[in-house]
Amino acid sequence: MFALLKLGFKVSRIRFWLYLGGTYLLGYAFGVDNLNEFINIQFFFYLFLFMIPANIFLYGVNDYYDAAEDQKNPKKGEYEHKLIEQERKELSKIILYSFVFFIAAIMLNFDLAELILLVVFVYLSYTYSAEPVRFKARPILDFSSNALYFIPGLIGYHQASGLFPSWDVILALFFWTSAMHLFSAVPDIKYDKDAGIKTTAVKFGKSPSLFLCFLFWVSFAGILYFKIPLYWWIILLVYPLVPLMILIFSDIKIGRVYKIYPYLTGAIGFIFFIYTVFK
Repeated sequence: MFALLKLGFKVSRIRFWLYLGGTYLLGYAFGVDNLNEFINIQFFFYLFLFMIPANIFLYGVNDYYDAAEDQKNPKKGEYEHKLIEQERKELSKIILYSFVFFIAAIMLNFDLAELILLVVFVYLSYTYSAEPVRFKARPILDFSSNALYFIPGLIGYHQASGLFPSWDVILALFFWTSAMHLFSAVPDIKYDKDAGIKTTAVKFGKSPSLFLCFLFWVSFAGILYFKIPLYWWIILLVYPLVPLMILIFSDIKIGRVYKIYPYLTGAIGFIFFIYTVFK
């Protein structure tokens, strides 16, 4: 069992945990009226669900179906765990165990809207990498399916407030997750092309993809300009500035920027959490 847990943590991309768990936390924080609402079993269960089992499931499925292609990607082994053939059977068990937590969440949730969102999240998490759908190898659909990353935030917000964000906020979140996916795919253009994986980044190329990231993040920030105080909104300009600077200064290595990106997002998320809770 310890070996399974160890493998599960390796494939779960610990530095990415906040993309799902932190998104749920922020959504919940925006929906609560006071700090006492954080003290309930449902909140802690879902925070755990999206922080650990969800990441194990999402990235476990990804590693399982990408095992062959990942052997040629230098990012695997030095930056992320490189799955070996002997681990595939163990990984399938880990994926199943993590899926059990979603079954429990679905069975214990009696809100239809949240139930639908949970099902959509599991569906997108699996079909992003798994055959025959495999959204990751379908241009446009690859970054569109990355909407799964803001679903935990919608669930958290609805649990705390009984409401959903306005349509323009949801659109802003879609722009953010689309840019996030496309930006992360740019460093893998060569390896995805060699492996026959036709992502949006492979189809458009490096510079057009980075420019599209810039447009997505500008749209994200533009919508939120009318939603949050100016001094908080200025922080969000970091996102469109990142691809813009890479386009302007060719000596900036996108691979290096990509590695610090989760920490940048985590820091910005923490700032907004503090702002939301103590405003």
